[in-house]
Amino acid sequence: MECPSNFGDVETWLPNWQSFRGSPDYFNNCVEGLGSNNPLGFQEPRTGEGYLGLLTYSKNLPNAREYLGVELTEPLIIGQEYFLTFYVSRAHQANTFNAASNNIGALFLTENNLNPDELGPAPNFSTFNEIEIVEDTINWVEMSYQFIADEAYQFLAFGNFFDDSLTDTLRIGGEPTGEITPYYYFDDFCLATSPDGCDFTNSTQYQNTVELSVFPNPCQNEIFVEQTSSIEEIEIYNLQGQVLQRYSGEGRSAVRIDVSLSSGLYLLITTNDKKEKATKRFVVEN
Repeated sequence: MECPSNFGDVETWLPNWQSFRGSPDYFNNCVEGLGSNNPLGFQEPRTGEGYLGLLTYSKNLPNAREYLGVELTEPLIIGQEYFLTFYVSRAHQANTFNAASNNIGALFLTENNLNPDELGPAPNFSTFNEIEIVEDTINWVEMSYQFIADEAYQFLAFGNFFDDSLTDTLRIGGEPTGEITPYYYFDDFCLATSPDGCDFTNSTQYQNTVELSVFPNPCQNEIFVEQTSSIEEIEIYNLQGQVLQRYSGEGRSAVRIDVSLSSGLYLLITTNDKKEKATKRFVVEN
C-alpha cells in the first residue's frame, strides 16, 4: 500500500480496489495533516489508518455517480448463505457537501459490466440498498445484509446504483437553492459465511490503547483533557479540517486549556510521546 498523494486513482494506492465508475477517493492518516488528507470534512477511520469515499448524487450533474469495486478472491458458491457488512459516514462541508442521500448499497456482479463514466445511466437495481437517508457525520453507520447466493458472483461494487429520479436527497443547512452533492466515506468491508466473520472490534491490530477524556462537554470557556498516556500536543479543529488552536501538553496526562471559540462542534486531537493520536469531539455553548 502506498500513501496517497492525490484524489481518485484508487487502484494506484490500493491494489485490491478498483474504480468501477468515476473516481472514488482513498484517504489515509499517513498523509501529513488532519482527516486523512481529507478536504471534504473530517472523520477518523473506523479501524486502521484509512478509508474510501465516493459521490452518490449531484444536483447539477445528471446521474453523476462513483462506484467502488473489488474482485473477489473466489466466486460465491450458489446456494451458500453469506453475510455482508460495511460502514458509512457522511462527509460534511459548509456548502457543497452539506447534503445527504439514500440508496447507499452494494451490487454483486458476475462480471464488471458497469459504465465507468461518472455521468450516464445508472443500473437502477442493486443487491442491497438503504432506503433511508443517511445523515450521520459523527458515527460510522453499519450496513449489514444476509443473503443466499443465486449466482457465482465474482465482483462486488458499492455506491448508489439508482438514477436521480429514484434517489431521495436532503440539503442540510446553508442556502436551500445551493448545490446538493452528497459524499460518503466507506470503511471495514467484510463478506463472510458466518455472522461472526466480521468482528472488527476484537482485532488487536486495530485497537487504540490511548484512552482520552474531554470534559465538561458541552463546554463554555475551558475544557480539561485527560488521557492514559503523556500528552505532547493538543490540536483543535473545525469540521472543515482547519486547525484553530494548538497547545503543548508538556508530557502531562492532564491538561486544562482555555477555549475561545464560537458555539458549535469541534474536534480535539492529542498526540503522545509515541506519536499515537486520539480524537474526541466536543461542543461549545456560549
